[in-house]
Amino acid sequence: MLRKLASSMLAAIAIALISGPAMAQTGISPFPLKPKSKTASKLLGGGVSISVSYQFFMEGNPRSIEEQAVLSEKGRRAVYTLLAKECAALLETIASSCKISRANVSSQMNTSTSRYQARGVRVSGSATYRISLKPLSKPAPNSATGTPQ
Repeated sequence: MLRKLASSMLAAIAIALISGPAMAQTGISPFPLKPKSKTASKLLGGGVSISVSYQFFMEGNPRSIEEQAVLSEKGRRAVYTLLAKECAALLETIASSCKISRANVSSQMNTSTSRYQARGVRVSGSATYRISLKPLSKPAPNSATGTPQ
């Protein structure tokens, strides 16, 4: 009886965890371009957050701890460069202002001697950017009809 109750509770928890995000969707655009009220504007704090992550593998055969550290640093620097360039991409597309509000970069050495697995370093990084959205631009009028396209 106790085992059946425990398995039922686990099933209920699993369903709640899986369905929670779906139930939280409200139909509101994730990028509200014009808040409908001053309250909405305050909740947004004048902008939105964008999260981006990267992961890649740098092949190498470091023979010492110092060589491992050099390869790992090279990978982390590559992630820092990607994260820094992300603001430029956001500013070119949807953002009028951009700043990194959070960043995480890590590296893990793979020193396996398996013939199926390359030696090197796995590097990953993520960042959250706080942006202000560009105002929604109006489409240019159609020259023939004078109405927006």
